[in-house]
Amino acid sequence: SDPLRFLSVDGSYNESFWGTELKLKGKVTNSATIADYKDIVIKITYYSKTESVIGTKKHTIYQVFPPNQVKEFKLDVQNYEDVESIEFELVGATPNN
Repeated sequence: SDPLRFLSVDGSYNESFWGTELKLKGKVTNSATIADYKDIVIKITYYSKTESVIGTKKHTIYQVFPPNQVKEFKLDVQNYEDVESIEFELVGATPNN
């Protein structure tokens, strides 16, 4: 019942040709033995060159994540001006009953 205990996210990103979008490629690992989850929420934090937070945005990935599996995802997200780096983290999911 505690998705954040069993789910983790890892990945990378690069800027689109025009710089208006960021292309994220990642993997979600579900380490639970019997529980599967769906509709995970990933929070993206945008940082400037001085490591100040420019903004945050949440995105939902509408997939089912079975137990003891790693699943890949791709997201195209808005980029902001003066972004030097981003961080993304898993902040929520729904148990799949």
